[in-house]
Amino acid sequence: MKKLYFPLLCLFLFASCSPHLITQGITDKTSNYVVTTGGQQINLPSVSIDGTAVTGDTARYNINNLSAIKQGQAYYGVQNGVVYDGVYYGKLMLLRRYAGTEYDMSNHTSHAVYSYYLQKQGQASIVFLTGSSLIDNVRDNPLALRKAKAARIFGTINTVSLITTFAGLGCVFLHDGNPIKTPAVMIGLFSMPTFLITLPITSHKRYKAIRVYNR
Repeated sequence: MKKLYFPLLCLFLFASCSPHLITQGITDKTSNYVVTTGGQQINLPSVSIDGTAVTGDTARYNINNLSAIKQGQAYYGVQNGVVYDGVYYGKLMLLRRYAGTEYDMSNHTSHAVYSYYLQKQGQASIVFLTGSSLIDNVRDNPLALRKAKAARIFGTINTVSLITTFAGLGCVFLHDGNPIKTPAVMIGLFSMPTFLITLPITSHKRYKAIRVYNR
């Protein structure tokens, strides 16, 4: 049994666990502006991000004093001097930040991994995207709220199946006489497909809720 389950455990551990940014949802692709942490939007003929400063025409703005930057068809959220790439633009912004790389054993390639965040338009606060934070941000839209709640349900199932997969397959290292070894490993094997199936569904439903909210 060890010879069968150990490769499966290794496979699970390594599976799918811009220079020119284009943010979806932007209709005015030529305007440029910065938003201060106090909520003031300053329209500019051009915007250039240079380290800790943003240059607009002849003015320079310290990035620590900004909450957003729009540069043509790209949007960036800013909090405490940290810049987040805009994924989707609207009343509720979807942002992302590079979190590292991940190796995919199925095709032997590495790809970027991102953490995702939310920012209400005109607000300085940026929060980590979770099922609860999404629900809190779309409560004033019944349809988006329904989709956000569905996303949280799938997210909960995904988290539970991830835990049971690791716990179950980890029992392969128990000695053969242990009575919980076989049932625990079987639970782990059955939990793995649930995790892999619900992971993209959760992401899709979260994205759908944001798009519905931004209609």
